[in-house]
Amino acid sequence: MQFKTAIATLALITTSAACQAPTLYVEERATLQAAQESLDSGQFEAVQTPLEQLVAGTSKTQGNYSLQKFFAAFLLVRANLSASLDKPYLTEPATSRGGTSKPSWIAQTVAATYEMDFAEDWAAKAAASPATIDGEALLPESLANYGVPTARRFITLGRLFAAARLGFQQDVAALLQEYPELEDLAACEQSMAETELDEDMKPWILFGVFDYLKTRDEPLAYLFGIRARQLTKQSKSALAAGLGDTIVHWIQFDSSFVFESNRGIPFDPGLSGDPDAGQANIEYLARKKEAD
Repeated sequence: MQFKTAIATLALITTSAACQAPTLYVEERATLQAAQESLDSGQFEAVQTPLEQLVAGTSKTQGNYSLQKFFAAFLLVRANLSASLDKPYLTEPATSRGGTSKPSWIAQTVAATYEMDFAEDWAAKAAASPATIDGEALLPESLANYGVPTARRFITLGRLFAAARLGFQQDVAALLQEYPELEDLAACEQSMAETELDEDMKPWILFGVFDYLKTRDEPLAYLFGIRARQLTKQSKSALAAGLGDTIVHWIQFDSSFVFESNRGIPFDPGLSGDPDAGQANIEYLARKKEAD
């Protein structure tokens, strides 16, 4: 009798677990959907707690949850990076006794880098995870279509953005040595477009590559610098505004090349190009400066 009772109890537990599991997947999928919608409407702070709870709520050894946990961390990366550009909500400690903490883009950017590490912890399992369990989709349609590979590329670009903005030149160098394809301007811009990167992040990424290339390939650095400068003019970020001046100073004074049109008209920061030559600034040619 005891044996039959134990078997019946085990069957009940198994049935109960099977019934509860899909509900949990659905709930976590709904959390991801709500977070995605909040981010799209600029409500960055609102997603922090529910996504952090999703990330911490289950053991990362459970493969069934890896896909959802990866995208929860990915959305936290997006939230922190976007907030760092526009309206930071995380604070740094007060700098003086009795002072008050203020929202900080630095704190927001550093928080994003932590979330990037969490995402990478689950990336491999997430890539191998089934899209559905017990007939239930693990992700909302928008994230399923976006996919793990694209999210990982976003995170790579996010690391480059964070390193460039924080002035961590060694980190920029390490990333570009790991991902040399980003030294191709067309490929870099295509990757930024395909990952749906925030427009105000783009000038920082291009500036980071420009700064790295200045001592390695000056004509290529010029291309990245000109494109970064174009995007800074479209950016809403006040911090990005100074990048253009830095780029112009290097082109005119620090580079060992003169950048000029086919007619020999040198780069002029007040002009978009040489209309008589039919060339935009980005199409200018590099000529080695003559020794004094």
